[in-house]
Amino acid sequence: MSDAKIDRRGLDTELALTLERQARLDLPTLRGTLAEVRQGRGDGGPTLARLLVGRGVLGAAEANQLLADLPPSAAPDEPGELAVLEGWARQLRGDATWAGRSPASEEALVGAVDDDLETRLVSRKGAVGRDTLPAAPPQSDEPAGWVPGARIGEHVLEGPLGVGGMGIVYRARHLPTGEARAIKTLRGSPDQELLERFRREAEAQARVDGHENVARALGTGEAHGRPYLVMELVEGGDLDDLLEAGRLGLEEKVRVLAGVARGLAHLHARGVLHRDLKPPNILFDGARTVKLADFGLARVQGQAPITAPGEVMGTPAYMAPEQMAGDPALVGPCTDVWALGVVMFFTFSGQTPFAGGTPVEVIERVATQAPPPLRAVCPDVSPEIEAICAACLQRPREARPSAAAVAEALETFARALATDAATARRAVLARRVAAAVVALLVVGALLVAAALAAGRGADQAM
Repeated sequence: MSDAKIDRRGLDTELALTLERQARLDLPTLRGTLAEVRQGRGDGGPTLARLLVGRGVLGAAEANQLLADLPPSAAPDEPGELAVLEGWARQLRGDATWAGRSPASEEALVGAVDDDLETRLVSRKGAVGRDTLPAAPPQSDEPAGWVPGARIGEHVLEGPLGVGGMGIVYRARHLPTGEARAIKTLRGSPDQELLERFRREAEAQARVDGHENVARALGTGEAHGRPYLVMELVEGGDLDDLLEAGRLGLEEKVRVLAGVARGLAHLHARGVLHRDLKPPNILFDGARTVKLADFGLARVQGQAPITAPGEVMGTPAYMAPEQMAGDPALVGPCTDVWALGVVMFFTFSGQTPFAGGTPVEVIERVATQAPPPLRAVCPDVSPEIEAICAACLQRPREARPSAAAVAEALETFARALATDAATARRAVLARRVAAAVVALLVVGALLVAAALAAGRGADQAM
């Protein structure tokens, strides 16, 4: 067999991913070997395959076969690990939620895009792009018996609202009251880990039920062989939608962010971490009240983690530095506060503090760089908002304020804005009244002058 593929550039990352999935090499070895390959690239050094063959880790025929079996998403003429991961992310789930390994290292490259942990009612948006969800899940993954008109407890299904990697949300009608509701269940063939994750999602949402800034959990059950969660149907769009439509002024942006902070404070007071706060998870009801939603990554503090040590889950642009480390012990309420700071930064500037063309680029920047000042990208923002945002984005997690403190600061600023607006309105009214009085006086003077002139004319005529 020819060794041509062994020396072909641009296949290093795909081969590393394959070897890691097959447990052929441990992560530290892969990381070190890939580092050697990269260092030698500029000088025409060996590919990963050639290096492994030369060291006797792989036989030449075996290496050629592994390279021949690489996934079709590989780009053999592009020496770009980032391009490979970006392609995989688009293929799997539109970059919405990424699950990988430790950041700022080769472990981040030997990760995978998690295709499960997000379900959107209408659309799915990620750190790099936005994908519209199909109207229905693939036919082969549709839960048996979950069709329009089916009875699910006290509900009748009306049709799917959105589908994620492993979850699907249906619009349903509650028969006793006629209310429209959302019902989430699992698609495909869920394993025990996914069933446990779904159970924890329902537990977390039930624990924080009852706050005006949190989407309500209305019950759980099992139908047609799978669990389900009944939720409040929130149909006023999400924060992305309102920002894109330009429908939020300064005062309302501050009010919305205060509501998000109040919702987070409620979660934290009940021992729940959201861990995936971002604009698509901030919904609005018909009265434009903020509703925190999507508890697919939520965790009750004290619970044993489901994910393996070193595994990272979340949305890269909104993840805190400590969340990148893959150590559950480092993740706490302060982690959600960082995400709140990113949401605030995005709300006022239209961009996140750490941008990148791929999840890996974003992860490395979050892990190694300080966020820019908000006013550096949005000069018109007030110093008060910049200060609150900067406090949330402190890299030492112990330096960040609590969500309740952020809510109080935002509400204080909102009251000041309202007072200023009322004062400005009164000033405008006073100016208008004064102008009207002046106008009346001028008109009166003109009338008097005209009357006097008419009187003088009459006297002269006599």
